[in-house]
Amino acid sequence: MSRMRPARMSRAGSARRRFLVGLAGVVAVVGAAPLVHAAERKLTKAEWAAIRRVISQQLVALRAGDGERAFSYASPGIRAQFDDGRTFMTMVRTQYSALVDARYTEFLE
Repeated sequence: MSRMRPARMSRAGSARRRFLVGLAGVVAVVGAAPLVHAAERKLTKAEWAAIRRVISQQLVALRAGDGERAFSYASPGIRAQFDDGRTFMTMVRTQYSALVDARYTEFLE
């Protein structure tokens, strides 16, 4: 009785398979983009004002060196990454010093 060996894929076949899988991934992402865009909606003037207010208040706290207050305005994801306002403030000073040092703030839509 003959034993069947599993088929081996050549290097060219393996590269082709990786290419096709990658291409399928790109097509899936590009194909989904219109769906994501369609789900977006324009924010109201009141929503924009609320966003600007929160950002402005956080900037005031950052510039005053009040890490706890600045940290209180951070998103849940950022709050999960940093344990407290002191650690958050250290990150801002080292990674985003331009926010603290900026002479003015301008909001664009």
